[in-house]
Amino acid sequence: MKNKKLIQRNKRIKEKNKNRIEAIKKYEDTYKVEPLKFLIIIVNHGQGEFFIKKLINEFNVSSIFSCHGQGTATREVYDLLGIGEPIKDVLFVLVKESLLSEIYKMINERFSISRNSNGVAFTLGVNSIIGVLIYRFLTDTKINIKKDGK
Repeated sequence: MKNKKLIQRNKRIKEKNKNRIEAIKKYEDTYKVEPLKFLIIIVNHGQGEFFIKKLINEFNVSSIFSCHGQGTATREVYDLLGIGEPIKDVLFVLVKESLLSEIYKMINERFSISRNSNGVAFTLGVNSIIGVLIYRFLTDTKINIKKDGK
């Protein structure tokens, strides 16, 4: 008798949990989720600060990692290729895909100013991010925007 009551109780609990799990919707089913791209910018040392300020102030980018790079070619090769100095600023930036065209426009304008302000910029796709809070932090999402625009 006691076993029957336990079995029935367990069934009720499982049914309740099943209903709760079915009621939970995925974040991307309810809210707008923009694809992200991993932007890498390589520029002469000292030029990275310009891009960091522009990306933060104009494009609301919240995730930028900056480091220094050192080229391995000889000075003659740098002069021959017109690359500039061997010390580089390397920026790793997570950006919303919808902002890429404007960001590339800004980068291209900066690269065309002079020989010292040129560099390389490219993107890689981001396949997945685990966790809604991480996504919201990386995209600087303060307000969830529902898919229907409300």
